[in-house]
Amino acid sequence: MKQHFRTLSLALLALLAIACAGNNEKPIPAAISEAVVFTPESAEAEKLAAYHPLFAKLFDYLHTHRLDTMQAGRYEIEGDRLFLMLNINELKAREEAPLEVHDRYYDLQIALRIDETFGLSHRSACHAPRGEMNTEADILFFDDEPERYVTLRPGEAIVLSPEMAHAPLIGQGEQFKAVFKIKCE
Repeated sequence: MKQHFRTLSLALLALLAIACAGNNEKPIPAAISEAVVFTPESAEAEKLAAYHPLFAKLFDYLHTHRLDTMQAGRYEIEGDRLFLMLNINELKAREEAPLEVHDRYYDLQIALRIDETFGLSHRSACHAPRGEMNTEADILFFDDEPERYVTLRPGEAIVLSPEMAHAPLIGQGEQFKAVFKIKCE
């Protein structure tokens, strides 16, 4: 029975990701549907670039910019449709990192300095929101426990769709990271 609900959940996630990507008929890359860890040079990145034109622009940007040498701040690539935020954050314990979701953007996050762990859950599995969606900041937090955890090493990336709740910044130390925001269209 649990496997049936998981299959149904994945099917719903796939439909929502297609709607977010503008009814794209190409198969959904695992990077979007399952939030797998990959490198920007991998076959998974090539699938993302072929799947959505803004991902192609993002990977073009990565090929021409060394993120680890740039200053923290916001960098517009294509206005509010595609932009980069380079952040310095102190990592924290799992219990201090709430799950969050976004409605209008995919996140593609890259650890640049040290390992960073993410808690992950499908949005449909989250039932304890902390209030309402902050539409201006495009964020809603949840008090639910993540279903699983993944760790990014420096240089590795993860894509987080609007249907993937994520608890970033788990670990120890100071992280320098890239957060690309890709608008759902």
